[in-house]
Amino acid sequence: MDEMFGYAFVFLLISGFSYGLIKQIQYTIHLRKVASNDKRRLYGNYLYCFSFAGFLIYFTLNVTAIIPSTVVTSESTGLACFIFLIILIIAKYKIIPKSLEPTILLK
Repeated sequence: MDEMFGYAFVFLLISGFSYGLIKQIQYTIHLRKVASNDKRRLYGNYLYCFSFAGFLIYFTLNVTAIIPSTVVTSESTGLACFIFLIILIIAKYKIIPKSLEPTILLK
């Protein structure tokens, strides 16, 4: 019974990450159309989408272990998840500039 809850939790987690990735890709496409002159924000969102997709792929490989191989091990997929997560955090908080709307509303 506990194993079933674990699988359900992992399925919901992967589904939520997939939904977030789809929304991020839609936002990046919208941003490319609207703010094409803001290259830093655009490249930061490209890197964010790439790292989010890499994290999701390697997280799914790590959890499901679909490919039984000596090349794709739990250790290598866990390390790849960690590296993509670090790139995602750097893209989100260092590369993508902060929005000015909240500070304008406070004044």
